[in-house]
Amino acid sequence: MKQSVSTARPPASAAASEALFRYRWVILGVSIFVQTAVASASQGVPPLASFYQVDLHLSRAQVGIMTAALSMGQVPSLLLSGWLTDIVGIRVMMAVGPAVTGLAVIGLMFSTSFEQAVLSLLVAGIGSGIGNPGVTKAVFYWFPPRMRATAMGIKQTGVPLGGAVFAATLPALALAAGWHASILALGLFDLLMGIMGFALFREPPDRPSNSGAASRQVTALRQVLANRNIWLAGILAAVLVGIQFCLITYLMLYLRDVLQVSIVVAGVVLAALQMTGLCARIFWGFVSDGFLKGRRKPVMLLSAAATAVVLVLLGLTQPGISLALVVLLGIALGFTTLGWHGIFMVLVSELAGVQMAATAVGLGMTVSALGNLLLPPLFGVIADALDYHWAWFFLAGLSAAGFVVFLFMREPVLKE
Repeated sequence: MKQSVSTARPPASAAASEALFRYRWVILGVSIFVQTAVASASQGVPPLASFYQVDLHLSRAQVGIMTAALSMGQVPSLLLSGWLTDIVGIRVMMAVGPAVTGLAVIGLMFSTSFEQAVLSLLVAGIGSGIGNPGVTKAVFYWFPPRMRATAMGIKQTGVPLGGAVFAATLPALALAAGWHASILALGLFDLLMGIMGFALFREPPDRPSNSGAASRQVTALRQVLANRNIWLAGILAAVLVGIQFCLITYLMLYLRDVLQVSIVVAGVVLAALQMTGLCARIFWGFVSDGFLKGRRKPVMLLSAAATAVVLVLLGLTQPGISLALVVLLGIALGFTTLGWHGIFMVLVSELAGVQMAATAVGLGMTVSALGNLLLPPLFGVIADALDYHWAWFFLAGLSAAGFVVFLFMREPVLKE
């Protein structure tokens, strides 16, 4: 029997309803910018690697460790910060997350050694973990079920859009004024977004109270941790996000080294993958809210199945393949592997209910983050031991296995 989650709201006057309708779009805009801020370290610092690598005398391995430090800081903070968001409220955490991220990024300016730089990025990762559950719950609160996935998909575009803007502007600023100036600009942007989030976020008038004894909050946390459906959703998300990181890390190398495609064309394919993923986040949200009448599970299943199929096709490619087909594969991969994030955020929130939504997001993101920590190195081992083709087939099989596991996830029945 499917569980039922009530999202019913008390009646309001026509004027009040109209005011609420208008302000939810303000909340969505704020959420996009705060989402960009808490993702700024992972999206804005790596494009500056060629600059700080020279100044800090870093090896390539050390540059990679610095990037991994962001995830290492984020993973342990997600669940705790989600729980705190459900206790202290969204507004505070939407300010604290970007503020911690911004101060840590600015701290990178003063790093004179590899160890100091890693510490700064670890703290920046913690800031990202603090902000993510709150900004997700903000959208969950303000949008009704039949608009929620579309809004969440739009909110999630803040990450790739921010990445594109940072990649286009920060290296240019570093060339003109030094990489320290770029880092300072990035950190100040984060602090400004934290102030904006605190100033503009409002709790909806029908917000359920989170007040209660500490024992009650601990009991609620245990209920989230015991929710098998959230764990099943997190497992599939871990597979899909791991595949996403494998594509970002290895696709250009595969196109260049195996398919003998020029690095310029390989970059175009990767850009097509990223931009398609951006559009797919909004598209799948619209499909879930509209055509599927608020159901999330079919989109996740379709993403996993289609990802498996496209990865098999990628594994079958050989040198001499048409460039048009290569680009089409990139577009297909973006549509299948990069478009599900908003749906996942909504699903785990709805599985827990409105009062524990941020905790559920923290748990789901913690589980899913294991994919980007484990799969890229494992992919590399398989590619070295066998070849790239078998590595793509491995990811396809993993996606198919995730599809099977997710079949046992029970989706909640939503009530308007």
